[in-house]
Amino acid sequence: MEDMTLLYLQPVENSDSTLAFSINISTDGKMDRSSLFKIDKVQDML
Repeated sequence: MEDMTLLYLQPVENSDSTLAFSINISTDGKMDRSSLFKIDKVQDML
């Protein structure tokens, strides 16, 4: 098994921001680290 990162994105209602939560799972299946952060001014890159 390889290290794995799970990422969850949640748009903030009535805002250009998004909340992001990431969890890193190590090769032994244990949670290695987690992060919660805010992404400001999300825009379509297309």
